[in-house]
Amino acid sequence: MLCKSCKEREAIIFRKYSGEHLCLPCLRKSLKKRLRQTVGRFSLLKEDDKILLALLGFETEKPAIDLFLEMERDFPGVMISCLACDEKSIDIVKEFGIRLEESLSLRHSTRWDLIIEASKQSVLRARDKNFTKVVIPLLLDDAVGLFLYGVLKNCYPALVINGKVLLGGNATEPPVVTPFFRIPSEEIMLLEGEEWRPRDSLLQYIGELEREFAGSRFNILNSYHTLFLAKGKRVL
Repeated sequence: MLCKSCKEREAIIFRKYSGEHLCLPCLRKSLKKRLRQTVGRFSLLKEDDKILLALLGFETEKPAIDLFLEMERDFPGVMISCLACDEKSIDIVKEFGIRLEESLSLRHSTRWDLIIEASKQSVLRARDKNFTKVVIPLLLDDAVGLFLYGVLKNCYPALVINGKVLLGGNATEPPVVTPFFRIPSEEIMLLEGEEWRPRDSLLQYIGELEREFAGSRFNILNSYHTLFLAKGKRVL
């Protein structure tokens, strides 16, 4: 099957939720465009931001950061430093030549607890060192997973609303943002030539739901956004 976009190369992915067949270069172009559109639509970043990039050691991290840094090269006024919250992230810091602000070893029982604790620690360090934004590489599956994790716990220790990570239902200062929250994990992994095979049971459930009902992740994301904002919550 030929790529629907360039109509020249063989497609490597079929986006069931949109009906697109895409080759690798066109997939990368599409994801970069979605990343840019997300940043612009939700005003997540500015051209002169001082960014603390929180790295969690997830398998999706390397291709996500590669795409993010490619986008940020167009904004020379942006400063980026890293907070490595897992030993695996040190290799990414070295590979991309990003300044390492600090390295932490966070104790966590689940993927979701790590996201929550890393967000909290990042805010504290960003505040102390005058960073204007914290960027954390959470993808669509992570955003949906945090919501479902909150449902299971009957509380919401963290939610992604319009690209901003809210802790306990509240925006932080400086803001924690994730411009990747509308990018599916399996698509970002294809940029590395790898298949998305999550070990976390909640992520596996989300994957099964998506395979059965194409577009369900976006539907869940949009639905809980609407419900949250309908309650009069204001996302700064």
